[in-house]
Amino acid sequence: MTVRTRYTNCTVYGAVAGIAIDASADQFAMNQGLFVIVQSGDTVQIANDGDFEPRTW
Repeated sequence: MTVRTRYTNCTVYGAVAGIAIDASADQFAMNQGLFVIVQSGDTVQIANDGDFEPRTW
């Protein structure tokens, strides 16, 4: 089985992550359909709101 065949029916989502993210950078990423992952204490969380619709490839 080739890689192309194995992943043909998969959906790919994009994300960016950072410790300190400029407000305009995170909004730009969200507008591009990317998940934005931010630091939250000792862990991370997704910063996108409930209305966010991710782009798929």
